[in-house]
Amino acid sequence: MKEFSLTCYRLTVAYDCRIVRLLHRMINLKKLSLSLNVVRLTVIDGVDLNEKILRYLSSLQTFVFDICTILPPYEAKSLLSTKDLEKTFTHWKYSQVNCSVDQYSNGLTYYHVYSIPYKMTHFMFLTNTIRNQNQYFEFVITLVLYDDRPFEHDSFEWISKAVPRLKYLTIEISAPQLKQKKETSISYNHLTRLRVIKTNIDYVYQFLCHTKAHVPQLNVIEIQYDQLFIVTNDFSSPATRINCSQLKELRFREAIVYPQHFHDYFPSLLINSNMK
Repeated sequence: MKEFSLTCYRLTVAYDCRIVRLLHRMINLKKLSLSLNVVRLTVIDGVDLNEKILRYLSSLQTFVFDICTILPPYEAKSLLSTKDLEKTFTHWKYSQVNCSVDQYSNGLTYYHVYSIPYKMTHFMFLTNTIRNQNQYFEFVITLVLYDDRPFEHDSFEWISKAVPRLKYLTIEISAPQLKQKKETSISYNHLTRLRVIKTNIDYVYQFLCHTKAHVPQLNVIEIQYDQLFIVTNDFSSPATRINCSQLKELRFREAIVYPQHFHDYFPSLLINSNMK
């Protein structure tokens, strides 16, 4: 085997016991691509990649990766800084690498390292730290925003430019936005599916109000019913009617008894999914 690509969309604890051991058997690899979100007791950095994987792959010419290591609270006593992480890639012979470190109020620490320019189609756990580095994600169509700091309106303006092909967006941000007096409508021309289950209600407003977001292709939303009820003012608000009128599918995690005027507000609705 000369080429191998592995993408895991979920968190994994099988990095050392399965993934690394599997790669040790692929001694003829010339091209390797990894996209992983790993729960681990130590950070996967440049040194770790060299010692655990790359020294076993002597024929490797191309290595593209996006790896986020998630450390539990009891392993986060001596935190590495972003600069510490960057230093582990000082003599890196493959593509350039970007690094970020985020520690959250729940004690978890996320160490993110990835090849640039970024060529993968999905990006997990994009935070304010990465946003402030002004990276460009030309090929990304699936994006997860994750932070306990707010994403303000200007951050979404950046996302619309930095992720121009965005189709599937998940927002997991608990912090409310700061209220800004003047906001322009941001265009997301390819966005088709939005997931806002674990997020502050401000981000529901951010995408359903037509004065904040222009979403001509959006047709599926996974959302909490109570937040949808509030944002639309019991399915009557003119501010959200335009973006809601085009939705074809609403996904809820609870069983819902809809009010009589519900379908008048969502005339394009084809499917109602009560998700369990």
